Amino acid sequence: MNTLKRINPSIPVLLALMALTAVLRLINIAGSPIRLDDEGTYVAQAFAMIQWGELAHYTYWYDHPPAGWLQLAGWMLLTGPGFGGNAVTAGRYLMVVVAVVGTGLLWLLARRIGMTRPAAAAAVTVLAVSPLAISLSRAVYLDNLAVAWMLAGLVLVCSPRHRLSAMLGAAACFGIAVLTKETMLLFLPMVAWLVWTKTAPATRRYALTVFGTVFALVVSIYALMALVRGELIPGPGHVSLWEGVKFQLWQREASGSIGDPQSLKRHTIDEWLRLDPMLPLLAAPIALSALLIQRLRPYALGLLILVVTVLRPGYLPVPFVIAALPLIALLAAGLGEEGVRRLRRGGQIAPRFGSRIRVTAALATAFAAAMLVALWVPSHDTVLSADDDAAMRQAQSWVAANVPEEDRLIVDDAMWVDLVRDGRDRHNVIWSYKVDTDEQVQNLAPDGWADYGWVVSTPSMRANMPDSGVLTDAMWHARPAATFGSGGERVDVLRVDSGAAPAARPAVPDFGVQVAARLHPDSDPDALADLQSGVVDQRIVATLSMLVSRQPVVLQSISGVAAEEVAGTARREFRLGGPRDQLQAAAGFIERQRSPFGAETVQLSDNGLTVRFPARATDVGLGSRPDPVPAGPPAAVRIVDMRRGQAADRLEFVHVDGTPVGSVRPGTGSPSDYRALPGGTYVMSTVADRGGVPVMRQAFTVAPGATYTLALFSAGETGEIAAQLAPDGPVSGSSVRLLQAAAAAGPVKLALAAPGADPTVLADNASYGLITGYGAEPAGAYDAVVTAGGREWRQPVELTDGTPTTLVVTDGRDGPAVHQTRDVAAAAAPLDPPAPGAPAVAPIPDKNPSKAVAAGGDPRQKVLPLAACATVIAALAWALTRYQRRQGQWRGQW
Repeated sequence: MNTLKRINPSIPVLLALMALTAVLRLINIAGSPIRLDDEGTYVAQAFAMIQWGELAHYTYWYDHPPAGWLQLAGWMLLTGPGFGGNAVTAGRYLMVVVAVVGTGLLWLLARRIGMTRPAAAAAVTVLAVSPLAISLSRAVYLDNLAVAWMLAGLVLVCSPRHRLSAMLGAAACFGIAVLTKETMLLFLPMVAWLVWTKTAPATRRYALTVFGTVFALVVSIYALMALVRGELIPGPGHVSLWEGVKFQLWQREASGSIGDPQSLKRHTIDEWLRLDPMLPLLAAPIALSALLIQRLRPYALGLLILVVTVLRPGYLPVPFVIAALPLIALLAAGLGEEGVRRLRRGGQIAPRFGSRIRVTAALATAFAAAMLVALWVPSHDTVLSADDDAAMRQAQSWVAANVPEEDRLIVDDAMWVDLVRDGRDRHNVIWSYKVDTDEQVQNLAPDGWADYGWVVSTPSMRANMPDSGVLTDAMWHARPAATFGSGGERVDVLRVDSGAAPAARPAVPDFGVQVAARLHPDSDPDALADLQSGVVDQRIVATLSMLVSRQPVVLQSISGVAAEEVAGTARREFRLGGPRDQLQAAAGFIERQRSPFGAETVQLSDNGLTVRFPARATDVGLGSRPDPVPAGPPAAVRIVDMRRGQAADRLEFVHVDGTPVGSVRPGTGSPSDYRALPGGTYVMSTVADRGGVPVMRQAFTVAPGATYTLALFSAGETGEIAAQLAPDGPVSGSSVRLLQAAAAAGPVKLALAAPGADPTVLADNASYGLITGYGAEPAGAYDAVVTAGGREWRQPVELTDGTPTTLVVTDGRDGPAVHQTRDVAAAAAPLDPPAPGAPAVAPIPDKNPSKAVAAGGDPRQKVLPLAACATVIAALAWALTRYQRRQGQWRGQW
């Protein structure tokens, strides 16, 4: 019982308020607010410090001093990778710890300037409960760290013992606050005033000198770092501290006028008021009123400086209000306490009015509290329950599952660390802001927007979109692949169409109609309707066409990802039913396909066979509506197999409706004879002599009576084939074209040189796999001049009037060789009979087993922040108790 009596009465109150602060910020910490690019930037810079020993993940250009993300890096080392679900949420847990520390520091500051416990509790409660404070103080902003250091400095300045060590500590804290966020310099007049007034008159100048010297030494570390790095002043080939200071002070684009409803400044203030319609509006009246009270004047000056900064022309960042919130809470509580004190004094002077005054004051206090509750409750519902970050998480998961790791992305910095930590090359994940502003990034993409494959468009990215540049061009040339969320929270995953690999359109409905006619009668009617609706991926139609050419197929469903359907992306998943052996054969066939027909997942279960294709797709030949096929003689097609080191044993042609048409065995290195192929659309596949499983390569359409050359090239080192169908002709006059099949020679230049005439260039810098159009040339004898690698080769050719000619450039013994072929079809022989159906194969095990995830996730996500908060609370309680015991003369004030 005696021990309880000796407990400082402030401790239980403070512990409850600190716990309230922690709980309100931990609730829905990953859901609100949506991850912001500033948060991602600071977390990424902290990650770069740990991972690569660099000040930033891109060129560090002195936009902010690095002390802030150095503190974040220490937190990352403590918590380890994967904490919090994503990197930004992990950083938010640190902000909760900092908020709890700030709560305790605000209490100490209020008590040290003479405020009673109820007034100090009111100040802390306002800061703890304000929805604006909750939202901003748990976001990963440097301002949160800086304000905690500033409050620590103010507590030391107001130390009742006036020790020089307290001034030294205050100067160090304030210096660290400035190195964390340079806007803390705005509080320098307030802090200097407090140093002057809180020291004894005899040592006042000395204390101010000591404070200024220590503060200058701490802050000068920043300039010293720039000097050591050779980046203090501008110079060629490097950034500089001076350029960063100029940008922050007067070169940064202004936010507009507060009176302009369309300005960025007005939008920022409206966002503050949306969360808290009270505190931001009360800042100026509270500061002006507090100037009338002597003990509150320095803090009123600090708040007025912030108010003037908001009103002045210039840039206004969203987290700027964070520094004002503790001062508003402190001054509001101080003014309330002063008002109550004066009312009591008036009641003592006129006793008969005392009861009325107390009743009036109580009613006024109750009314003010009711007003706050009414204004804050709607915002609390948003801050504590709304999942604003859902779209970001879903988009990030979609990218991880569907975008190949070797593809280059432009992303919001809020997800940069997570994508890099999941195994992507840091040079393939580019923060959108750096695409147009960082020279190192620009050197990685010499072709500009065409060097990027994907853009993850977030609200903050769209809000800061430049008028022109690589990012703007990439967005212009992209189309949605998946869309998550809606309105201001929408996140789009865009596929950039660079021209080299155009994004696939859905299959034309006509092709789906033809395949649907040959499917098993037990197929689901809704699935058949989807197949014929023009919303299905081309690869599904081609695959079904190949399957029905060999066995009956029961189509149960065609589905897609909801986010992709919103974006207009074709459905890329289907499910088949039927006997187990047939599904096993179909699974074996699909598993053995390669790009562009390779499946992402093939899952054989008791419910059927489910197949999903990758999100990344190219047009395989079924995306354009063909002209009606008129009656007429068959087309004539010849095969030129120019693959490097290997040849297709047999080509098979299946009509898009699933009817096998025939096969042919091409020669190697030279065009085959023309073969007859009825007009229509076909899926071409290659079949090896051993194995017998067709591998789909391309779909194409031929017109009756036309002649074509079907060239096969190596598309990579994995045996993939790039098939190109080029029409032959014209037949009038003399014409010539190039088929570049010299892989070893690299890009070549081909010219025709007639005796006594200047050479005519047919192609310059032609790469392997190129088939040019025809060019008109007079009939006669020429020298075909091939230039590659700085050397030149000549070979005679003869052009005949009225005969189109193809010059095939291949790799010879001594360099590129030229082969001449006439593009005229004589009597085209029919195709060989279709090959027999592929044998059944064993089912393929699932290559993508689901990973078991613990239901509770990483327990450190909840335990560690709570343990840190509890440690802070216990430390402050111990400090208060020790202070009370050692300073008995101050016990009445605590």
